[in-house]
Amino acid sequence: MPSITRPIARTYSCELLVIGSGVAGMTAALQAARLGLDTILLEKEAVLGGNSGPLLGIHWGGAHIYHDYAAETGIVMELEEEIAWRGAKHRTPDHHYNISRLAEALWQEKLEQAGVRVLKRHLAREAVTAHRRLNAVLADDLALCQTVRFDVSHAVLDASGDGQIAFAAGASFRMGREPRAEHGERNAPEVADDRVAGVSLTALVRR
Repeated sequence: MPSITRPIARTYSCELLVIGSGVAGMTAALQAARLGLDTILLEKEAVLGGNSGPLLGIHWGGAHIYHDYAAETGIVMELEEEIAWRGAKHRTPDHHYNISRLAEALWQEKLEQAGVRVLKRHLAREAVTAHRRLNAVLADDLALCQTVRFDVSHAVLDASGDGQIAFAAGASFRMGREPRAEHGERNAPEVADDRVAGVSLTALVRR
């Protein structure tokens, strides 16, 4: 990706930079910080959660598809139990949607308690590489219309969904779904294909 010459308003340093606060990015940032890594989490929107956040509210547990009493474990279950305890969930019979801002505030609270520096309204847009290594990421602070630099000593986790930074840094990638035998996923196709997720549009109306 060609460099865009803009003045750098601020520079941050961290060991791990996580881009995107969906279920993958949020749980990874939380676990990394709990293990002692200096972690920064970037989110382009004004709220956390990605597709599972208040802007869309898709349920992030998948185990219940296979059994009525099944549940996710680990950090996902920890957060779901906290959401239930605090009443941070909209009641949507027969559908698993939650657009509660209280749930989003709970996620941020958990991240900050673990030591994660959470920066919303920051859009990662450029990878800074040298000698086949990703050293920094440039991002747009969408609230202040400024360019911010993030120097990274250990790793960058691109959990943004589109993988722009990972691709720009030269990471290997593949498009589509892996075969069922690779990870033993019941819903995976028998043979790998090029099918990808589409756009989600959800309307929730309550009286």
